[in-house]
Amino acid sequence: MSFPTHTYMLSNRVNGADCSAPGPVVYLSNINFPLQGYNELLDQQTLDKTTWIVQLADDLHRVCTDQQQPVVLAFYVHGFDTSATDARIAHAYYGSRLSATGLGQSLVVAASWPSNCDLPSSARQYADQSANLMAAMIEAITLVRKQLDAKYGKSAPQLVTAVITHSMGNYLMSKTLASGKVPNYVGAVDWVLMLAPDVDHAIFTKGSSVENQGKAIYQMANGKVWVFWTWNDEVLEADEYAGDWYVLGYRGPQQPISPATPNVVFIDSGQVANSGNAEIYVPYDYGLLAVVHSSYRFITQLVFWQILALRYGKPDEQLARIIAASQSGAEAHATAPEREPLEQYIFRNFRRRSHASQNPRGASCGEAGGSRPPSTARQPC
Repeated sequence: MSFPTHTYMLSNRVNGADCSAPGPVVYLSNINFPLQGYNELLDQQTLDKTTWIVQLADDLHRVCTDQQQPVVLAFYVHGFDTSATDARIAHAYYGSRLSATGLGQSLVVAASWPSNCDLPSSARQYADQSANLMAAMIEAITLVRKQLDAKYGKSAPQLVTAVITHSMGNYLMSKTLASGKVPNYVGAVDWVLMLAPDVDHAIFTKGSSVENQGKAIYQMANGKVWVFWTWNDEVLEADEYAGDWYVLGYRGPQQPISPATPNVVFIDSGQVANSGNAEIYVPYDYGLLAVVHSSYRFITQLVFWQILALRYGKPDEQLARIIAASQSGAEAHATAPEREPLEQYIFRNFRRRSHASQNPRGASCGEAGGSRPPSTARQPC
């Protein structure tokens, strides 16, 4: 196994700002330590686009030790409440986890945007304005292929490409693609993986008002779109309550699925994405309340399912059974989500967990209902 010499990021933050209007896309990289795939500690350097593409192409060639197998090039887009520093940490965590779980020769590039806002509505506004970041990812794939062919010819690695979006990163993707401001996106990647998508659950629904968003995502993927969701997601449950809408990552797709998006796979991940597993795998600095929401990037089984999508484009027997069971999906809802009284909701979702964290004898870490040590750290999504 060979390792890349650099860690790569695209960003439209202005001077690394946490919550402000996006600016031009900058091309960032930093040196890795020996035998290291991703590094979030060493200083990043801002490069011109051409130099960044050349460097990325050289590292893709470097990690290709078996020319009979393709190299996976994936772009990872984080979600809400993520600072510039947290974006680097999350990228290093996730890229390393994919590699350690068996992705093989691959390279994950981070896409960082100004989402570290107090209000989700502010972050969504900046996601709407991030078409340039989405366009830069798609352009980078075209440019790096050209650079590989020009420099390495027949020894250039075959690429399998993907966009992986988590939480509100899915909103950024769906809104910018549907806006008409992202050129040349049709067929731009092989796979799209949507983890805990914080988007309307009707984007893949026939005749819905947001169907154009799902169509755009589907059109970007040459292969499949893989949607990972679970009723156990505490963050998206709260988002439903606060936003008075239905969220795809929390309740799955609204039926009927549009015939214009036939190759979208919906995966009800609740058998694995639950608090018991998440409390074992998710780092403590992700906080108590975001544990299941963050778990898609840490729980070994969930990461392995993503590798099946990225490397092979098809599920194993276990995942195939889950996909088949998920096909019935949720029935169409004509009304807004039912709201329980606010005090009851807060107790059920927050005070109960806070009480459990102060009384750990009720359940041990890793058991269903168990709680994590309280954390004052922000909870990047």
